[in-house]
Amino acid sequence: MLAGTAAADITPTRSHLLQGHGRGTLSKSVLFPLGARAAVFREGGVTLAIIALDVIGVSLDFTRRVRAEIQKATSIPADHVLICASHTHCAPGTLAALGIIPDGDWMQRVAEASVHCVTEAAGHLEPVTLGLGCGAASFNINRRPLAGGTGMMLNYGGVVDRRARVLRVQRGDGTTLTTLFHYSCHPTSKAGTEALVSPDYPGVARDAIESELGGTALFVPGCFGNIRPNITGANGGFASATKEQLEACGRELAQAVCRASRWVQPREMNELWCRAAGVKLAFGPGKDRKEVEAAARGSDDDAMKPWAKQTLALMEKNAMPAHLDSQVQLLRIGPIVIYAIGGEPVQEIGHAVEKALAPMLNADDVWSVGYSNDMVGYLVTERQRVEGGYEPSAYVWFDQPMPFHEEEATLVAAAVKLASTPSPSGRGPG
Repeated sequence: MLAGTAAADITPTRSHLLQGHGRGTLSKSVLFPLGARAAVFREGGVTLAIIALDVIGVSLDFTRRVRAEIQKATSIPADHVLICASHTHCAPGTLAALGIIPDGDWMQRVAEASVHCVTEAAGHLEPVTLGLGCGAASFNINRRPLAGGTGMMLNYGGVVDRRARVLRVQRGDGTTLTTLFHYSCHPTSKAGTEALVSPDYPGVARDAIESELGGTALFVPGCFGNIRPNITGANGGFASATKEQLEACGRELAQAVCRASRWVQPREMNELWCRAAGVKLAFGPGKDRKEVEAAARGSDDDAMKPWAKQTLALMEKNAMPAHLDSQVQLLRIGPIVIYAIGGEPVQEIGHAVEKALAPMLNADDVWSVGYSNDMVGYLVTERQRVEGGYEPSAYVWFDQPMPFHEEEATLVAAAVKLASTPSPSGRGPG
């Protein structure tokens, strides 16, 4: 197998609305720089690319645009490109939601950096070996309230995944070319309302990993829709981290990745394939018309007003949609399989996907990955929808007219279908 990697700086040079808390906060300074990373893999006639971006998310339209430009520049098939967003809440807005219109110059810069990184990586491929490892970092916690509650809480009994999973890509001389690391925790250590540009803990961890192991490091986000950093304030609830607390989270993850990497024994692995498919996420019942009308009459600073006006217009035209078109993607890179989902899946969906795929594929590990190629909003279980809380009701913040319905079953079924479909070569899906 051959691989190449590249990096670019995408730190904004002027003030932007930071996306992730309400209708955004205008940035005042840079706490840590933002980055883009890419890794390209080639084996036989198959080439695929992974892009990691320090942004809150990307739209499917953005993904299609970047993929088309990459295919034109490198001949890598468009559906063989995976774009992972770290989901930091301290980067300029990239999603059209809550009345935020992403800045065109900023979006162009992110797109150009993505294409540049893949093009450069594809132009410098070299023989590699691959090794799989796993450590643990304990700063994440479930944030779901008890049934009937509405606000986020420190849920010590809730599902959480503390694995820090590692794919080490090593050159022939034993040095590290690139490290893919996977962890499940919202990058919300520091609130975006503090107006500081930052990649949050994934960026701190990435820089520390690159410093110790060499090469580049790509953060591959887990399914952390209901998981966040365990940082508390004087009242015992969640709080925005200090700079020192943020750095501590990033260092803890980096140390787990680096420790695991020391015991990895890379070897030649030549299995490489990729496949993407459309998925229809069904909508369920939403707010009644009176609630929407009341929200549409709200004050101009009400974050729900743009959503309400848009939804009311659909109601008046009798044009409420039955589903939303998105995409899922299944990739095999040596010992691992990655299943990429375009939204904010909760941890339970990630585990359900891994449970379904593990016995089907002869892989050493299955990574369920959210925040990839698209941003449709929160994806929850039916039990969580009945229990209530933030995630099942947060569809309004993504300008979705209604909440989704049975998305766990839809996403698991799509994963199984992709895993069951052989390629023309018979080597596996994709």
